[in-house]
Amino acid sequence: MEEIVPEYQKKLQSCLQRLKGKKQEAEELEIKVREEMSTWKIQIQNEIQNVQGKFTQLRQILDNEEIKELRKLKDELGVILKELAGSKNDLVQEKLLVSNLISDVERHLQGSTVELLQDVNVIMKRSETLALKKPKSFPKEQRRVFRAPDLREILHVFNELTDVQRYWVQMTLNSPKCANVVISPDQTQVRYASSDQGYNAYLNYNYETFGVLGSPVITSGRHYWEVDVSKKSAWILGVCGEKCENTMIVPSVFGN
Repeated sequence: MEEIVPEYQKKLQSCLQRLKGKKQEAEELEIKVREEMSTWKIQIQNEIQNVQGKFTQLRQILDNEEIKELRKLKDELGVILKELAGSKNDLVQEKLLVSNLISDVERHLQGSTVELLQDVNVIMKRSETLALKKPKSFPKEQRRVFRAPDLREILHVFNELTDVQRYWVQMTLNSPKCANVVISPDQTQVRYASSDQGYNAYLNYNYETFGVLGSPVITSGRHYWEVDVSKKSAWILGVCGEKCENTMIVPSVFGN
């Protein structure tokens, strides 16, 4: 026993060192898990706040649109009722004129011969020229009727867009082949120094000369990026084939 004790002491010491290493590794992993839990809590909480904020904005937009639509309807009703009230007053006056004329005719019919013939031509002319003013009508078929958008379809499109945005890639515009094409310092915007050149290129279909290539190279998978052409009168945006070097995107934007 005395001979083998040192051997097992050495083995146990080595085992102890390994166990301490495993314990340290477990503690480090535990710290990483705690940090990941904390990171996930913060990230999800931020996303929750972002979702709540976005939907609050949507509700505000919907509330504002509802207020505007209700105001339009109330204004429309006010205009219609005002016009119809005017028509009603005109009809009351015309009805009074007709009633007075009826009374005059009845009085002549019930009177003597002299009374009947007295001013008979005037009364006849008054009855012939009397015309009722037709009230203004408002065709219901021609009205602008509010149609609420299909919110389920909007949310469906929104979810599809949110899903595809997971594949976001940052595209960087490379140096142009044409001197008239200017790239912004951050390599995310392109403009033409001479609008005439861009216009001529568009007319002559010389797109490649004025095209601007983007990178990185995309060879497979799903990728998403956005291009703002809202201030352009004409533009072309496409994806290159294998013949293009160091790129898979070609935006050629014409106009100012």
